[in-house]
Amino acid sequence: MAKIVTRGRGIVGGVMHPKADYSRVVNCGTQISSLVAVSYTYTPRVAINTWLLGVDLWICITPGGAGPLTYFRVLSGVHRAGSFSEIEDWDNILPVFDKDIALDWRVYDDHWHGHWTMKRLFTGEGRRFGLRIHSENAGEGYAFASFEVSEG
Repeated sequence: MAKIVTRGRGIVGGVMHPKADYSRVVNCGTQISSLVAVSYTYTPRVAINTWLLGVDLWICITPGGAGPLTYFRVLSGVHRAGSFSEIEDWDNILPVFDKDIALDWRVYDDHWHGHWTMKRLFTGEGRRFGLRIHSENAGEGYAFASFEVSEG
């Protein structure tokens, strides 16, 4: 049990899972190119104790070739990724499983939006959230990710 102070309501007693009473959105984006098949991006570091409330992802591609096919993973890590292989070591926060093998999400459209309500708590170290993308048969485009977080 905890007592927390909230905006406009004063002290609230008997709280089992205290969390901040407000949230903010951190964003990241990356260019998808037919020349570079893989890309990654991540957000600035957020607080040590962070609730990830929701994730929105947009993939917008100008069609080129036989129709776009994009694979992606939404990830979280504590260190700054300097290369595609380093972001591969981050935690997959939206896993898709086929038996016990983690797969990538697949998008077959040129304009796609996905939303996930998460309500997941991360503790220990300041975190970054990010996106890893692999494209096939794609023209030029962008991928944008928004992460709604509540820190404290």
